[in-house]
Parts: sequence; structure tokens; C-alpha cells
Amino acid sequence: MVSFEGILAINARVQVLELPAIDQMACVIHYGSYNTSNQAYAALLAWVEANGYSVLGASREVYIVGGSEQDNDSYIYY
Repeated sequence: MVSFEGILAINARVQVLELPAIDQMACVIHYGSYNTSNQAYAALLAWVEANGYSVLGASREVYIVGGSEQDNDSYIYY
């Protein structure tokens, strides 16, 4: 999956890394502002626990529609 096309200026704060593949992942798609993303994450964690799974490793986020405004309800990410 490629989420960025173009030239990316690599520096001390920005790096390009390839994450290892995983066999199974629980996902949630959040439609709305960054200010309410904690509700989506809490629902995901509740589902994980209720279904006998556990969280291992770091989370991953993919921004489909996003920006710099915290309260923009048109954002979509998972």
C-alpha cells in the first residue's frame, strides 16, 4: 500500500520506513474530527477485549482525508 506519492524531504523528524507484515489486525474506520478519535479507539479496544484478543505492538494509522484542523468532521482515517 502506498499512501504517499511524490518527493519526501527526509530529515531528523521525517523518515520512510517499511513496517513488517502482520497476519491479523483489528481495524476501525473513524469518520470525523481528531477530537473524537478517542471514541473510535475505545470502541476498538472494547471489541478486542470482548472477543478474546489482545493488542501487541504499535498501532498504525492511515489518513484517507485529513488536515490540520482538530474539529473538522469530514476527516476519514483508520
